[in-house]
Amino acid sequence: MSRLDDFDALAELALDHLRQVVAIDSASDEASPTVPSTPGQTALADHLARFFEARGAEVFRDAHANVVASFPGVGPGAERPPVALMVHLDTAPGTAAVPTLDVAEAWDGAPVPYRRNDRLRVGVETYPDLTAFAGHDLVFGPGDAPFGLDDKLGLTHLMTLARLFEAEPDRPRPPTLLIGRPDEEIGRPDALYGLAKMLAERGVRSGYTVDGILPFEVNVSNFNAAHASLTFPSAPIEAGGGAVRVRLCGVNTHGATAKAEGHRAATRL
Repeated sequence: MSRLDDFDALAELALDHLRQVVAIDSASDEASPTVPSTPGQTALADHLARFFEARGAEVFRDAHANVVASFPGVGPGAERPPVALMVHLDTAPGTAAVPTLDVAEAWDGAPVPYRRNDRLRVGVETYPDLTAFAGHDLVFGPGDAPFGLDDKLGLTHLMTLARLFEAEPDRPRPPTLLIGRPDEEIGRPDALYGLAKMLAERGVRSGYTVDGILPFEVNVSNFNAAHASLTFPSAPIEAGGGAVRVRLCGVNTHGATAKAEGHRAATRL
């Protein structure tokens, strides 16, 4: 395994990890009474447990398909509280496993050549926001079904991080827990209660869900918030000197309480 500054090697490694996990069908099923709701999530949890153990982690795996890979701290931060990084193992209902991924090297922005769907037109002309990715190598599936990059891209990040821990065991880091949990897409929390208790007992005070969209995106949120107060600091102004218009809107968002369509009611200020 190459060093952290060998980005080409990291990219190849990450692509290998992505290919491993998208080949496993781990879509969840809200009609199922079991936890996890589908056997594919159990298969993915087993795969991850073996992977992290091979990287030297101490692995906890329970009957609900929770997987926790523990890596000890190194250097000045070795005694700090553990940091948890979490992904969800399931993909949304309707997604499919992809045995093979294709790569368009130095993509020129032309429509993506999907092997099984020549009517799907995805390129910079139809999706101008994709212009930022022109010139990069583009990874894509066959085009006949979504394959659940939410959250298998996040899972790929954790697998690659574990390989980096293995390759550079002396690089300073705090104690780190890499976690996979089931049934996020159907909003089923049953597997989380014991997991949350265990993390509290281990002294975890900070955790991040690796489930973003944009490169280098970091969101800090509190999903348990029931209300909020906003303060707009400003210098005093004379009465009648200005006006502020505030709009409260409903939006479609994707979250842990989502049903199969992946939407729930939320508010936006």
